[in-house]
Amino acid sequence: MAAINPVGWTATGTATAATATATKAAPSGGNTTHVIQGVDWGFSATPAAPVLLQIKDGSTVIWSTYVLAADKKMWIRGLKITQGNAVSAVLASGGGSVVGYVNIDGVTI
Repeated sequence: MAAINPVGWTATGTATAATATATKAAPSGGNTTHVIQGVDWGFSATPAAPVLLQIKDGSTVIWSTYVLAADKKMWIRGLKITQGNAVSAVLASGGGSVVGYVNIDGVTI
């Protein structure tokens, strides 16, 4: 049974000249799962070329796009993650000394 008051959470990741990954570990409850409500990203400087941003359900990519500047994506109904899986947002390197950041937020139900 889903919780009446879902627990909200955030996960963050930053990296310089490397892939930035924000991961929320798999929920500890037997009948619970994560639902992603949003992702935001950005860079310390504009990358030379668009970089890949992916949302992963465990190791499976469930959403992806190429980005070049800071922005955010919200899902009104959320992206439900497979029960027992971690969820992560992976932002490819902006190159050089560019710092990339990515954040995800959601609830566990």
